[in-house]
Amino acid sequence: MSRLRRLSSLLSASIIALGSLTLSVNALAVITIPGLLEVEDYNAGGEGVGYHDRSSGNGGNAMAYTDDVDINITSGRVHLYDMRNTEWIKYDVNITTAGTYTLEVMQARGATPATMNVRVELDGQQVTSLALEETGSWATFAQADYANIDLPPGSYTLRLYFDGNGADIDWINFKLTATAAGPVIDGLVAEGEDGQLNGSFVVGNDSNASGGQYVHVPSSGSSYASALNSDQHVDYTFNLAQAGDYKIVATTQSPSSSNNSFYVTLDGLPTAGHLWDTIVSANYEVDEVANRTGDDPVIFALTSGLHTFGFYARDRQTRLDKFELVLVGVGSGSSGSGNGSSNTAPTASGASINVNPGQSISSLLTASDADGDNLTYNLVTPPS
Repeated sequence: MSRLRRLSSLLSASIIALGSLTLSVNALAVITIPGLLEVEDYNAGGEGVGYHDRSSGNGGNAMAYTDDVDINITSGRVHLYDMRNTEWIKYDVNITTAGTYTLEVMQARGATPATMNVRVELDGQQVTSLALEETGSWATFAQADYANIDLPPGSYTLRLYFDGNGADIDWINFKLTATAAGPVIDGLVAEGEDGQLNGSFVVGNDSNASGGQYVHVPSSGSSYASALNSDQHVDYTFNLAQAGDYKIVATTQSPSSSNNSFYVTLDGLPTAGHLWDTIVSANYEVDEVANRTGDDPVIFALTSGLHTFGFYARDRQTRLDKFELVLVGVGSGSSGSGNGSSNTAPTASGASINVNPGQSISSLLTASDADGDNLTYNLVTPPS
């Protein structure tokens, strides 16, 4: 049972007990995209409003669902069951980020009928049609991915309209894969060639590089002495699952002391960039992003969600092979531009122990944060 349905059940019990509470389930049912759409969390309102079903009553075995929508439970999965031609179901959604999405659909389909298409509409406008794949049997669920679907931002009524007979769907995950800033990276590691190239940045080939490629501004390209107003940059957009303090560990190759630096920004800040001097070497070297006149390494305080790192060309021929975001401190993050202010050691406070005169006690507190800072504390004895 989904979170919405469980909550609705509890509220229904409250209505029975109090006899005076009015509840609109629709107000609870807004689904955030990117994110997971559980198919049983459809809109309230009944036939012709929240859904259209050709048969009366729930044709599935999930008897807790008393609408006409056919809901079944298979091996613990609560799912749409045997959806038929011209049937549809609606959901209120909030698309927080415009971009290109992959729809990951958990579905089950037997060999017949041969085809089943599901139209996905936003406020009555079709955005894509999904040709559901055969999974071997109606009891065998498997994930199918439908890529390159562009969605606009905003609040909409999303409708699934079924063209054909026979569709069992458990859930649909709307996975953001690219924004205007370029591809979206779900993990913490980016290859240089994964970024959105701007200006004179190009991809180069080298068998010694990770993945066989790197990015740089070649000797014939343009570079700038400051990141401010520069259009020579490569951008990497991450979708972070965990807020916290991060550093960047990167692999670069820098041919000389005249060709060994980038400016690095987070979400466009600081506007002048962190001036990072890379290691001069004919080989690919691993180093932490630092600021020539500041933090070494630079610590970026990040909230969960989307963040874009920009590498701006200060010198030509400095190669960026790959880099990784390394978590050094867990917290709520503040989406900082990387001044290191949130990377502080943990402190114990507010603890007290009551003892009687003449009683001896011992205490031991040990802890550290993700980058090895030790816990500090003071033992305060009040006057006798």
